[in-house]
Amino acid sequence: MATPLQRRPQIIGRSITLDNQSYAVVGVLPPDFRFIQAFEVWVPLALDPQMERGNQQISILSTIARLKLGVTREQAQAELETILSRTKSVKGPLSDGQVRLASLHAKLVGDTRRLLLILLGAVSLILLIACANVANLLLSRAAVRQKEFAIRASLGAHRLRLMRQMLTESLLLALGGGVLGLLLAFGLTKALVVLGSG
Repeated sequence: MATPLQRRPQIIGRSITLDNQSYAVVGVLPPDFRFIQAFEVWVPLALDPQMERGNQQISILSTIARLKLGVTREQAQAELETILSRTKSVKGPLSDGQVRLASLHAKLVGDTRRLLLILLGAVSLILLIACANVANLLLSRAAVRQKEFAIRASLGAHRLRLMRQMLTESLLLALGGGVLGLLLAFGLTKALVVLGSG
């Protein structure tokens, strides 16, 4: 559902009030925009240490960035630690902090590579069993239709034409199954996204 801000792109440049504080609107995102989590309003990072920490003893700040081409994670981690060591001489919320660099993939799904590979193997095995069953059914159907093909051949049908007919039937069956599988996968993916965001 689109928020009132998404229905009013002309609000750019105007001010809105959130929690008794005025903010200038600098942009409006499209209604289907999604980044990690669904947010309706983005506000700038607070510069006041007390406001940023919310009068708490611990302040955790997560930042998402893209590594420059040619820069390794180890180099980025070392540079972040250097920046942090410079801030320790200044009183503020990061004076006793630490930094940890992690990939976005690890942040989103964690260490699930092995589990996903096992799941992929299981799904592939089920797919191979289904394909073998369908091939078996097609062979049985072809054996039953031997008389039909014999009559067609005696009436003058070429072997190439009979093979083309069987190939066309098999392709139509495969195409129908593929389209049905894609529709099912699309629907299940949408359902998983809705369940995951709920």
